[in-house]
Amino acid sequence: ACGLTIRSGNLGQFREQINQHAQRALDRQQLAKTLSIDLELTLSDLTRDVATSLERFKPFGPGNPRPRFLIRNVGLDTDAQGSLRVVDRTTQLKIRGRVVGLVPTERYDAVVNPTLTEKGVELSIGDARLHTL
Repeated sequence: ACGLTIRSGNLGQFREQINQHAQRALDRQQLAKTLSIDLELTLSDLTRDVATSLERFKPFGPGNPRPRFLIRNVGLDTDAQGSLRVVDRTTQLKIRGRVVGLVPTERYDAVVNPTLTEKGVELSIGDARLHTL
């Protein structure tokens, strides 16, 4: 980040030149958005004991982010109360918060954060992509 002052009449030229410089100086990998994942697990690995252990790392924040786990090939379903759940063949966990853009008929690889609640382990979905074989 930096600060500078540009006359409004020079803004178009500045934008063009800074973008040309960035294209020369940076490769595609440097411009790609990345997501750090701490560990790949199965849905059944996210037990009450695991969630309890993660609570010991609080408080979470900018200098201490919540761990992110990759769970592959999961679907979405709703329970009898209408709560959304992440499901695989043997396990189902309630989703905490909102999920936008995911379709219940699809399978996903999801980046999740488990949270221990009075009802058990619940998941926040941080990111997801369609599962491919």
